[in-house]
Parts: sequence; C-alpha cells; structure tokens
Amino acid sequence: MIQGQSGSGAASALPEFSLTDILTPANLAPLFTSHPELIQALFPHLPPDLPRPPTPETLQQIINSPQFRGAVGSLDQALRTGLLGGLVRGLGLPEEAGTSVEAFLRAIQDQASGESGDSMDTD
Repeated sequence: MIQGQSGSGAASALPEFSLTDILTPANLAPLFTSHPELIQALFPHLPPDLPRPPTPETLQQIINSPQFRGAVGSLDQALRTGLLGGLVRGLGLPEEAGTSVEAFLRAIQDQASGESGDSMDTD
C-alpha cells in the first residue's frame, strides 16, 4: 500500500512521490526476475527494433538507459500537470489516475490487485 507521513499543507497526508524514485533499475530488476512473464507482456509496447525474442538482459539494458530514465521523468512531470485523463483511460484506469503521481500509483495498485478502483481516495 502506498503510505506516507505528511503532505505540504494539502489535504493529503502522503508525501509527494516521484516516478523517477520508484521506477529504478534496482526496483524493476527483481520484479522481472521473479515474474518473467512480464517481459513478454511488455515487449509489444517497446520499440520494434529491439532484439527478439525478448530477454531479461535486453530489458535490463533498457531500464538502465538514459532514454528510459528520461521517459520516466517525462511521465512523472506529465502526471504532475493533471492533464493525462485520456491516457490513463486508455490504460484502463479511472480518469482521476491522470491527476497526480499518487493517484496514478494508487490506480495501478488497485488494478494489479483486481480492485475496481473505487478505493482511490485522493481528497
């Protein structure tokens, strides 16, 4: 569960999350090692010029690349603008998931655990 201590005067009691602090190679590599089926699921969404079949080594190179870090930073910044409602709907998430990093992470967590997303309190 995503939990924290205190916000910066906002109604939320959670600290500001950054995707660049969460989606690190150190956090992602064990996930792909323990769930190799994720590699197959991710590759259709990656550039077509990557070696086939997908391998853990290729994915490791991707998550360590400056391009990946830059893309994560861009997504983080876009989520902070609150203007990604259409994108998150396309991912099967509620529109509110596009309003902040916290809301996005909660919606991903709810989706991964099979919840409908109605436990997402961001007020």
